[in-house]
Amino acid sequence: MLNSPDQRPGVRLDPPRMGPEFRLMAWCASASAAQGPREPAPVTGDIDWPLLARLGRRHRISGLLYAGLKSAGMTPPADVLAQLEAEAKRIAIDELWSAAETLRLQRILREGGIESLVLKGVAVAMLAFGRLGLRFNRDIDLLVRPEDVVESMRILGALGYRKSELTDESLEEPSAGWLELHKDIALEHESGRGIVELHWRLFDNPGLLAGSPPAAPVRIAGDGVVQTLGGDVNLIYLCVHGAEHAWSRLKWLLDIHALATRLTQEDLVRLYAKAGEMKVHRAVAQALLLCSLLFGLAIPKVIASSRRELRIRLLEMLALRSLLASGDRELAATRFGSTLMNMSHYLLSDGWSYWKAELAYDVADVSRAPPPPLLRRLGPVGRLMGWAGLHLGSRG
Repeated sequence: MLNSPDQRPGVRLDPPRMGPEFRLMAWCASASAAQGPREPAPVTGDIDWPLLARLGRRHRISGLLYAGLKSAGMTPPADVLAQLEAEAKRIAIDELWSAAETLRLQRILREGGIESLVLKGVAVAMLAFGRLGLRFNRDIDLLVRPEDVVESMRILGALGYRKSELTDESLEEPSAGWLELHKDIALEHESGRGIVELHWRLFDNPGLLAGSPPAAPVRIAGDGVVQTLGGDVNLIYLCVHGAEHAWSRLKWLLDIHALATRLTQEDLVRLYAKAGEMKVHRAVAQALLLCSLLFGLAIPKVIASSRRELRIRLLEMLALRSLLASGDRELAATRFGSTLMNMSHYLLSDGWSYWKAELAYDVADVSRAPPPPLLRRLGPVGRLMGWAGLHLGSRG
């Protein structure tokens, strides 16, 4: 049996200042990953319960929040409790559907001669929490080889999945430019029920975790097994993924915490060293530092002391701002919210080729926040003008 966090030597960082609702949310949601004794629950006398429910929805952890409140014997007002219970049931139903659909899609792709790996999703739910029904799942992320993208789209298209990205609608498949610039393409089911993000590499920047990753099976239920990223690569990938989003959702950090509590201090040191070999150690340090700050995770001294590196300290500060300062609003709805993510990208790794790829993406991509048609015709200058209008204008 792996040691519980309270039985392991290590460093626990002092938590930052946070509102009582966020503190309670973090405590309750992380309870599902706890092994052994936990710190006492925060005092709930001054809790704004409707705000707590909104925070849970914003961070997509209503299921974990409800389970934590229930296990701790805390009872919110009836209307808030009913709302959380309804959201938790919906999350559970959706995750069970996602598990069945993931198994079906991997099987059909395999029958078509295409091997795929599940990224995040139900594979992480089983690895992190040991069960389905707690973790919010929106998309099914599947990784295939670049040469299998077109055939994968044909197979998925026959199942009712159609592309929904801002690509040229006259094309039946992504253009060469799209494949070079992006890591994936979104396919939405014609019923409106499911979304598949079909990946041909792990990140938009080809310098991050390049190469063919190892595979590992994860049992979902009964004979149902999916293939996902194997070994340390899976946890390292999850750290980099969260870092690229400036950890704007607590959901992603809870995955890391749940997985990290199942590792020894020696395992975490090995993971950090492996990430260093892959030139993404800052993302792993950032994730584990945040887990210690927000959830009380014991971390090795070498990782705690990594805060002395300026870029890791900056990454920690950016993530705390995106998590704590946006309140119950989406990060992108706050002034300079998306800029926090872009700043994080440039801090994660080193080398001219890496930064050049980041700059090329920022200049060329319009898929996530397309400027008006007039500005789009101006190219990079138009994108800069659109960014200024979006972030320098007044926001509610």
